[in-house]
Amino acid sequence: MTKIAQLVNRYNPDLVDVTICGSMAHQEKFAAVAQTLDAAGLRVRVPAIEENVDWSSLAEHQMLAKKKDYMDRHFANIARSRAVLVCNYEKNNEPGYIGANTLMEMTVAYVSGVPIYLLEKPDGGINSKALEVAALGGIVLPDGDVAGLIDVLKQGEDHE
Repeated sequence: MTKIAQLVNRYNPDLVDVTICGSMAHQEKFAAVAQTLDAAGLRVRVPAIEENVDWSSLAEHQMLAKKKDYMDRHFANIARSRAVLVCNYEKNNEPGYIGANTLMEMTVAYVSGVPIYLLEKPDGGINSKALEVAALGGIVLPDGDVAGLIDVLKQGEDHE
């Protein structure tokens, strides 16, 4: 059994239409995107917010265990999605920013056979991960409009 299958068995998340990924610096924007998708009748999952965790009160092994649990749960959620939407807004003056965690999330989607959609095209700079995104089959939504993703998922429902 693969590690991803083990995580799905452990956390047993419900199947959803879209799991949102991206830099947690943009979690407020995630909520707006999630509302748009929800209003279209899609089931949406956003990453767990770690704001209530007092990391400074934890020993290193506790921090690692907690971070691993957040990651494992999110990976299981990704694997139980019909699509992943990467909300890759500009960060650190880098348009279409994709950090290490987001690239890991995209990789989980890829190995789980979950299509990957992005709001913005990575800028193509040396640190942009544009080649990796292209290799994983990431689809950039025209003008960052989630309507295209909504259409794809709604059409898929008609064929199920």
